[in-house]
Amino acid sequence: MEYEWILIPLLLCPTTEQPMALSRFWTFILLLSIGYILVMLFAGRQYTLGSMVNGKQGDALVVAERDTIAIAGTPFLAELRNAGDNGVQHGDTLFKLSKGGILSANIGKQSADGLFQTCRGTITDLWLPLIGYLTFFCGLLNLLVDSRAMEKLARFLSPVFRRIFP
Repeated sequence: MEYEWILIPLLLCPTTEQPMALSRFWTFILLLSIGYILVMLFAGRQYTLGSMVNGKQGDALVVAERDTIAIAGTPFLAELRNAGDNGVQHGDTLFKLSKGGILSANIGKQSADGLFQTCRGTITDLWLPLIGYLTFFCGLLNLLVDSRAMEKLARFLSPVFRRIFP
């Protein structure tokens, strides 16, 4: 009961603090990213959000998908079936036929990895090794403190540090 009495007035107190500058910066970055995604979708440069989220660098960018019923019996469909997984190139557009009978139009290649690929690379290539090094040196420092070697090292280095940091 005592805690409720203390917490409730704190929650009801109006605050006059200004938002932090970094929160404004990240809000701006987030809104700019959402705007960029919407422009890419409406301009036809991006067909779906899937490639932005799951895509890999160098994958073909899908700009349209259609069912093959509309082109049934045409020579173009026969050409697509004969081409197999390689697809048919017409100008700058690569047409591919999926196993389910869906025709996809691809223009260009994805210039960067998607969100999940980038996060996976960041975690495995950067964070995990850094966490390992940090854990190792924190454990080493604890051993030095427990064995009182840190005090001996401090006494040995104190004349040097007095001259460097007066």
